[in-house]
Amino acid sequence: MEGIPEEGLAVPFDREGAELLYVPNPREYTSNPGMFQTYLKFFTYAGADWTLSSKVFDITNWAYYVGNHEAAVALLRNMVEEARRLGVKTLLSTECGHGFKILRRDAETWLGEPLGFEVISVIELAHKWLTEGRLPIKTGSIEGRVTYHDPCNVGRKLGVFAEPRELIRAVAEDFVELPPSREDNICCGGGGSVIQNTAMGKKRLEHARMKHDQIMSTGADILVTSCQNGLSQFVDLKARYKMPLEVKSVIELLVEAMEA
Repeated sequence: MEGIPEEGLAVPFDREGAELLYVPNPREYTSNPGMFQTYLKFFTYAGADWTLSSKVFDITNWAYYVGNHEAAVALLRNMVEEARRLGVKTLLSTECGHGFKILRRDAETWLGEPLGFEVISVIELAHKWLTEGRLPIKTGSIEGRVTYHDPCNVGRKLGVFAEPRELIRAVAEDFVELPPSREDNICCGGGGSVIQNTAMGKKRLEHARMKHDQIMSTGADILVTSCQNGLSQFVDLKARYKMPLEVKSVIELLVEAMEA
């Protein structure tokens, strides 16, 4: 597709004055490097003015998971100070529920000061670019029935409901809601660091049987969500119950439509 430079996908580091500082989840370049390549394509196809930091490159606040507030604030401050040092306009969160929630809802309270830059998720950015006609997508190019899971942090806590649905509807030929959805959606079963607890492996999948039933009732061919914990949970759930569907992130779906 047009838009990829001859030398391949470029990864800009420490660019001062860039519009966007993108902070990924480490799964994107460790256990699932194909996801990181997907984001590189997304930024390239959309002509984004962005950068990565060589100092702060993990949206995950692990101290928050274990209840160490002092350390959680220190990690947050490192990220905020790096965004200020680079002079970016926007700190862009990847598809990560709690990392985005901390930056959007908690950061200024924890630090006791304004951030001085905007915080948005990559889903909100993609939706903005869609409405501006900036995404080179092929409408209706995603075949099969698609459904969407609302992550707890992104949905119930932050109210990002419309944007992912409008993005999916823009590229999918058939979109169906999960029953129930939005504020009433059932948790995936892997959030709140449960998926990182190896002792919970069997239990989290057994307790997610209700989520399995909810998904299967839609007859969907593709299950989409916008949270790394959720994606990992659904991949495991798919394997455990032999669910006949694909699991994808919103950005993965968009990039497929860009390349259609």
